[in-house]
Amino acid sequence: MNKFFHSGAFLLFIISLIAIIGACFYTKKEHEKFRKDFPAVSTGNFLGDILGGIVVILLSIFPWYINKIIMLFLGVLFFYFTY
Repeated sequence: MNKFFHSGAFLLFIISLIAIIGACFYTKKEHEKFRKDFPAVSTGNFLGDILGGIVVILLSIFPWYINKIIMLFLGVLFFYFTY
């Protein structure tokens, strides 16, 4: 089997593409909708709930262009890790 598929790099590649495409389509209107609805995060895991809550709070505090830059940076970083 190819090392690319076996090592999980393929999954990381898909996640990076989703992050990059999501950052391209993340608008100020979507950010305001996110702030207004403020989703409740529950993963069923204590540590996951804490980390998810921190991420949701940070995303609601930062302006939309900072969130867009962070999502784009993470997508490019994950893409870099696949190779």
